[in-house]
Amino acid sequence: MNTTTWIEILLIMAIAMWTQMGRRAFTTRRIFMPFIVSIIMGQQYLHGIPMSGSNLGALGLCLLVGIVFGGLLLAATTVERDASGVVYTKAGLPYLVIWVLELGSRVAFAYYARSHQQQVGHFLLSHHLSPDVIGSGFMLMTIAMLLTRVLGIVVWGKWVRTSRKAVM
Repeated sequence: MNTTTWIEILLIMAIAMWTQMGRRAFTTRRIFMPFIVSIIMGQQYLHGIPMSGSNLGALGLCLLVGIVFGGLLLAATTVERDASGVVYTKAGLPYLVIWVLELGSRVAFAYYARSHQQQVGHFLLSHHLSPDVIGSGFMLMTIAMLLTRVLGIVVWGKWVRTSRKAVM
């Protein structure tokens, strides 16, 4: 992994933690900020996504893994509504751990691929996968994770009852 990739991963993590940890009003900005950052940073990976043959299956698997991580994030998030109808989310340590696992999977794979280039290359060739599917797949996984979390909170926020706690 190069320095740019490290900066991207740490920036995504920092923005996610800054905007989502603790008790936060679920505003339009909080909905779109992670997507905007992911798309801006992911343009290098989302440009020319390989969509042929086995690549499509690999990308589908990455989307599915992203949905699972998004479901875990949603399960680690408390959603409440105050007396005025404002929806709040609350995320703590379990939320952080899930993010670390998701982003850590990228780091672990990158280091594995670097130290086992022949095996990874053989795997890609024997399964008719483009090397470009790796970066695209990880970016789609993150976007699917974010989308699952946000849509879950939107749906959950419409059905959650008013919290009995006063908003301070």
